[in-house]
Amino acid sequence: LIMNSRAIYWREHYRNVHQLSDKEGIAKSLEYSNERVRFQTLAHVLEGIGNPLGKHILDAGCGWGSMSLILHHCGARVSAIDNVRETIEELQKRYPFISWKPLNLMDVNELSYLPKYDRIVSVETLQYVDFESVIESLWSHLNRGGRLVASVPNSSCQIVRKVAQREGSNWAPI
Repeated sequence: LIMNSRAIYWREHYRNVHQLSDKEGIAKSLEYSNERVRFQTLAHVLEGIGNPLGKHILDAGCGWGSMSLILHHCGARVSAIDNVRETIEELQKRYPFISWKPLNLMDVNELSYLPKYDRIVSVETLQYVDFESVIESLWSHLNRGGRLVASVPNSSCQIVRKVAQREGSNWAPI
């Protein structure tokens, strides 16, 4: 397992933040401005995926699994990966019908062991990684005709600029 300082920083950050989800709610703990923004983001990604019925879909950087659960209930066969082992273990207990795996999205060597998928989604995670190498790696795991659908913070948004300033080189909006 290769863990650079950026990967360690975010794993520890989300290990702490994920513990607050039941108390604060997902949107607040993830710094979405409100629940509506969070659901709009998920809706846009779902629209990009197209009909998920019967598709094998990877949720890369699944967090608490909101997108994974939506996709499962829409008829997809879902695999989900995230950097925070404790969160993945909790999701495995709560929702055993989804294949949850602890995996460091920042380590393209770990990603190389993934199978092929019909769709790959990454919601608000690519700003934490080396964008080009991770996109290239994820793209290589798509079946012919597959789709890679991602949502990333817009670097021209004032809220995003404040977070980027606070996090420095650990976070790079697109």
